[in-house]
Amino acid sequence: MKKYFLNTAIFILLVGTVSCDKDFNTIGSEVIGGNNFDFEKADISVDAFSKKTGVVQSNNLPVNHLGVYNDPAFGITKAHYVSQITLATANPTIGDTQVIDSVYLYVPYFSTLKETATDGSRTFELDSVYGYDESAKFRLHVYENGYYIRDFDPADNFESAQKYYTDDKSSKIDPFKGSELLNNSANISQNEAFFIENKEIVIYETNGSGLYVDADGLVLTDQVSVSLRIVKERKTPGIWLDLKNSYFQDKLFGAAASGKLVSNTLFKDHFKGLLFEVEEIMPGVGSMATLDFSKAEIKVLYKATTNTTDANGAPVVTVTNNTLTLNIGHNGGAKKNNSINLIENTFSSDFNANFDTNGQSAVGADLWVKGGNGSVVYIDIPTAGLSEFIDNGYLINEANLVFHINTTEMASNIIEPERIYLFDATNNTPLIDYYADPTAVSDS
Repeated sequence: MKKYFLNTAIFILLVGTVSCDKDFNTIGSEVIGGNNFDFEKADISVDAFSKKTGVVQSNNLPVNHLGVYNDPAFGITKAHYVSQITLATANPTIGDTQVIDSVYLYVPYFSTLKETATDGSRTFELDSVYGYDESAKFRLHVYENGYYIRDFDPADNFESAQKYYTDDKSSKIDPFKGSELLNNSANISQNEAFFIENKEIVIYETNGSGLYVDADGLVLTDQVSVSLRIVKERKTPGIWLDLKNSYFQDKLFGAAASGKLVSNTLFKDHFKGLLFEVEEIMPGVGSMATLDFSKAEIKVLYKATTNTTDANGAPVVTVTNNTLTLNIGHNGGAKKNNSINLIENTFSSDFNANFDTNGQSAVGADLWVKGGNGSVVYIDIPTAGLSEFIDNGYLINEANLVFHINTTEMASNIIEPERIYLFDATNNTPLIDYYADPTAVSDS
C-alpha cells in the first residue's frame, strides 16, 4: 500500500543560456572557463493539494494485497481477495472413481534468498510485507465464491471489459459466498491465528496417505521427528493452507461435477472461485502482504481407480496416485482468471481532518498520498512562474519536482514506499515512464 505524508513541493529548473561565437576558434581552445553553457537554478513554488480518491477499480491487478495493516498516520486497512479458479489442463484423465488424499494452496511471498546451510535449509528476507511481526496474527478464512466475475460488461452490450471496484465485497461478493470454511486445518496458524513468516516451506515424502516414509518408502514409526523425514521439495516462504478434502471431493468429482471438467468455460461456471477474507483478532493488529496470486498453486492429490479388462476379458483394477492442478489469479497471459482486490479502510482522525466535506485539502497544506481507495495529490505549476523562461526562450536542461517527506510523521511507519507515480491529470494520460514500468496493466 503506497503511502506518503509530504510537505509542499518545489519545482526546480536548471536553465542554460546559449551564445553564438561568429569568429573562428581552434577546436579545443578556450573551452575551460568559457561561458557558452552556464547553468542557473531557479526554484518555483507550486500549488498542490490532496484529494480523496473514493473507491477505485481493482480487478485483474498484477499484484494484490491481503491482510490487515494498521498505519498510525493513515488508519486501518483490511484487504480481501477473490479470484476465479481454472484447471491447469482442461479435460484431464481422472479415472473411473477418485478419492482425495489432500488438497493444499500455496502462494509465495516476494522474498530474497540470504543464505543456504549445508543441510540445504535456506534463510530468506521478505519483501513487500507491511507490519511484519510473527505476533501480528489475524484471521484468514477461505470460502467458495458464488458470484460469477464477468469478463465483459452487460450494461455496455458486452462490448467493454467489466470493471470491479474496491468496495464490491458487501454488495456483490458477500451475498453469494459459501458457508463452509475451506481452510479448516486443526493448525490454527492456517486460519484463526494466521501470521506472515519468513521461513521456507518444506514438503516431505509420504506414502500418499499422509504418512511420512523413509528413503526406501517404508512408513516411519516415528511420525513426529522431523529429522527422520526425507525432503521432497523446498519452497520459498509463502501462504500454505490445507484445504477441506470433502468439499473438493464433491466439487471436483461429485455428481454435479460430471462433464464440468471438459473445458474451463464450463468449469468456471460450475466453480466460480475462492474468496480470501481477513478479520482482526485484536483491534488494529495484523500484517499485510503484497502477493502475485498468478504464481500460486492449488494441488489436489487423489487416488484414481480405473477398471479395465485383460485379453481374456478378466477385470483389471488399477489404482494410481494422481495430482490435479488448479490455477488462481490473473497475469494477463495464460492465467486469465478474473480477480478483485477488495479493500476496507478505517481512516485515522488525523487523515480525515486534512480534508473538507468534498474530500479535498487546502492548497499549501501538508500532502497525503495513499494507495488504493486513499488519496492523491494534484500539482499545478503557475503560469506566472514559467513566463520568464518562456518569454526569454531559455533552454530548460533539467526539471525536478521535489517533495520533502514529513519524517516526524513517517517515523512511526515500518516501511516507506519505494516510489510514487505522476499522472497528467489535464490530458488524462500517464507519463511515459508509466508505460515503461513492467507493472503497468490495462483495464482488461
